[in-house]
Amino acid sequence: MRIKYIEGTRGLAVLIVLFEHLMLAFYPVLFPYINDIPISLDDLATQPLLIKVFVFTPLFVFHNGSFAVMIFLIISGYVVSYNCFNKKDENYITASFFKRYFRLTIPILFSCVISYFLLKVGGFANVNASWLSHSPSLSQGYACDANFFDMIKFVLYDEYLGTTKEELLCYGPILWMMYALLQGSFLVYTFYALFARASSRLRIFIYIALIIIFSKSLLLAVILGMILCDMDVNNVFQNVNKIILLIMLLSGICLGSLIRFDFPFYTILDIDFMKNYFGGWLLFFYHIIGAFLLFFALSRLSFSIKVFSSKVAVYIGKISFSIYILHMIVICSLSSYIFVWLKNDINASNELSFIVTSVMTIVVTILLSHIFHHYIELKSINWSQSLYNFVSRQK
Repeated sequence: MRIKYIEGTRGLAVLIVLFEHLMLAFYPVLFPYINDIPISLDDLATQPLLIKVFVFTPLFVFHNGSFAVMIFLIISGYVVSYNCFNKKDENYITASFFKRYFRLTIPILFSCVISYFLLKVGGFANVNASWLSHSPSLSQGYACDANFFDMIKFVLYDEYLGTTKEELLCYGPILWMMYALLQGSFLVYTFYALFARASSRLRIFIYIALIIIFSKSLLLAVILGMILCDMDVNNVFQNVNKIILLIMLLSGICLGSLIRFDFPFYTILDIDFMKNYFGGWLLFFYHIIGAFLLFFALSRLSFSIKVFSSKVAVYIGKISFSIYILHMIVICSLSSYIFVWLKNDINASNELSFIVTSVMTIVVTILLSHIFHHYIELKSINWSQSLYNFVSRQK
């Protein structure tokens, strides 16, 4: 039940990311992040009531992709740690170091090859769609003179160890957090290789040190996932009062809905000493803490475990990685063509164009992700294992 619940939570997170990018692309007023859509509070105040409800209230959590990414990373830290705790094979961690890279890279390579092909044949329409939706960010992706060897270099190396914004926007705008998935996994493997048999007191000191060292990094979310797994494996904080859990859940939702510090209520989080320490990272730090509180509460509330263990939630969770790496390709190609057609040829309203485009995008993305998951993502696991076995035999 617990593993199913985690899969379902991952499914929720990827849908939040998808919702954010749909709104940012085709109805940007719903995502007034100051760096993407610099809309003033006065302008937002003139919007219809429904838009203000989605923007100014905790409902924003349902399309705050940054927060959802932090949930992804916490789940990654949790699941990788869980496997390390439960695998008795001495070679598991060594093998995992090797296989994790290929497990992530092979599906990403296929997605970037698709992007490269579409770039070469002029298959993206996001620039034209951005003029109609008034979304500056939509025009930035996949607008470059793609080079095959640069794309390969980006996939194999740069995305994990250091890339430029131009490369990300060219080959995979959504891949900005992949370095944290890979480096975070390596951090977990290293931790358990060194401290798996250490005392609880020593592990606590190591955790505190890691939190301090990586407090301004996405790796903080992975570390918090490790800590949650350690608590669960050792039955720590398993019987928390339900009221406390609900408070943590609501706190996590509120932090997860934070998008700008000048919004009502959120001004209380704009603390000087926090700004001085975290600088521009403060927003992401709050999202990480919110994701931690949310995941902690959901993992201990029976109703949430039941909801996220449902067949639909688990299914979306299973194909979540495929959805994540494919959905921006769909949005900037097929979805953008649909949006342009609706606006120019059908003369549809902004609202109708957004709704129709979003529904079509979700359906097509899930169908493509189902196929990609079965024929690429699952096979990448087998290919990684076969490659590891081959390399091991050569030693």
